[in-house]
Amino acid sequence: MKKSEKKLDILAFGAHPDDVEVGCGGMLVHMTSRGKRAGIIDLSYAELSTNGNLKERRKEAKKAADILGVEVRENLGLPNNFFFDSKEVQKSIIDVVRKYRPEIVLLPYWFDRHPDHEKVRDMVWSALFTGGLLKYKTGYEKHRPGKVFFYGMWYDFVPSFIFDVSKVFERKMEAIKAYESQFVKKKGSIETKDNEKELFDYLWARHLNDGYKIGVKYGEPYLSVTPLGISNPESLLENYS
Repeated sequence: MKKSEKKLDILAFGAHPDDVEVGCGGMLVHMTSRGKRAGIIDLSYAELSTNGNLKERRKEAKKAADILGVEVRENLGLPNNFFFDSKEVQKSIIDVVRKYRPEIVLLPYWFDRHPDHEKVRDMVWSALFTGGLLKYKTGYEKHRPGKVFFYGMWYDFVPSFIFDVSKVFERKMEAIKAYESQFVKKKGSIETKDNEKELFDYLWARHLNDGYKIGVKYGEPYLSVTPLGISNPESLLENYS
């Protein structure tokens, strides 16, 4: 039985390279800036994206990971837009969770404009449970994370909490902008929702809006399907002023 190669404090899953940057890049930067170990698992290479190619996307993903400060970035190579759950897919997800043994796992919210974003929840949620079963044998010891949170992509939700990303917002945006093939309209680019010139205004406004709700400059929303417990109410930000 293999031991964990590099235990991570937090592991974020995304359907495509750039999903994690958009949805939870702020929390990742916050963690890595405090010396925590973070990783990203992309489920596909986004090979059906309208703009860019695999070589560009790999280069951009590496650049973004460096900006976020994550130690690990892996791609499971599932077929873009054709995510189907199977025992083989489950094992590949379970193996990375058991290999890196994260305490916190981040996933995209399960109702979204892109069907791949929605299917990540089903596949990874099941794998997280099975990965904690003693009698399911792989090359690694069993592991189940203590905390699982869902981050936002296109569609809004009522968050369980909003995370203050004011101090790391600019670095998060820098990581998103690393994906020039997707978010910058150049000569020869096909116009998409991702490279509209208003996109970064929208991202700025959304983070500003979420930050305003908790009395800070910029915020990043998260959802928990179970109640959140606290041990010190004094650590919470003000919510009545």
